[in-house]
Amino acid sequence: MVSAASPSAAPAATRDTPAAPTPAGASAPAQPVVNTPVLAPEGELASARFAATQEWLKTAPDKKYAIELLTVRRGKGDILEDFVRQLGQLLDADSVYVYSVKIEGSQYYAVAYGNYGSVADTVTAMGQLPETLKARAPYPRSFGRMRAQNQQ
Repeated sequence: MVSAASPSAAPAATRDTPAAPTPAGASAPAQPVVNTPVLAPEGELASARFAATQEWLKTAPDKKYAIELLTVRRGKGDILEDFVRQLGQLLDADSVYVYSVKIEGSQYYAVAYGNYGSVADTVTAMGQLPETLKARAPYPRSFGRMRAQNQQ
C-alpha cells in the first residue's frame, strides 16, 4: 500500500498576501463567491468520496500534491464507482479524492490519491503504485489546481 498523510492532518490554507485596506468612504469589496459543484457523481462510494473531497478542499493547502489517476465523463457512474471501489481496496480509501472538472463545456469527475509535500515526493509515490495504476499514466496534481477545477 502506498502511504499518504491523512487529509485531516493537512494545515489550513493561508493567503500569500494580506488583503488591501478599503479606502475611506468606499464600500468593502464583495467576498468572492465559491462555486461548489452541486452535481455529485452517481454511485454510493463515489458520492461519499465526492462529499468528503468537497469538505477537504475548503482547507487543503494549494501547494501540496496528489496523484491524478482517472478522469471520467459524467454519466459514466458505473466506471467511476468501480474505480473508486477498487482503489479503496488497494490504497487508503480516506486519501481518495473525487472532484468535478469541466472540459470543453462537459462535466467530468477526476479521481486523485494522496497528500504529498512536493512534485518530487508525488513522483516517488507514483513509482510505488501497483502496476495496474501505473498503467493508467498517473500524474501529479496540486491541491490548488484541484480546487480551481472543482469550482468550474
